[in-house]
Amino acid sequence: MIRNSLFTISLAVSLAVLVFAWIIVARGGPFTLRLGYTGLAFGALLIMTFLARLVILDPASLLVLAPAGLAGFIVGPLWYLWLGLELLRRAP
Repeated sequence: MIRNSLFTISLAVSLAVLVFAWIIVARGGPFTLRLGYTGLAFGALLIMTFLARLVILDPASLLVLAPAGLAGFIVGPLWYLWLGLELLRRAP
């Protein structure tokens, strides 16, 4: 039960990141395109991690560890910190 809930949450978060990043890329606005492309890469890595973990049952497989490591340790923190700094910069 818990495993299915975690998969649902991870899929929802990855789709939310993809949609938000796509809006940044499509409309531009006050955010930079590089931030949008970073978000698209982050969302794609999350989806790849979700699908790899769904298909490959061994969590020690490189096909699971590579996108999970990139999303969790490099691209994810970069996306969240950059987005936070952009939002703080535009705060009234």
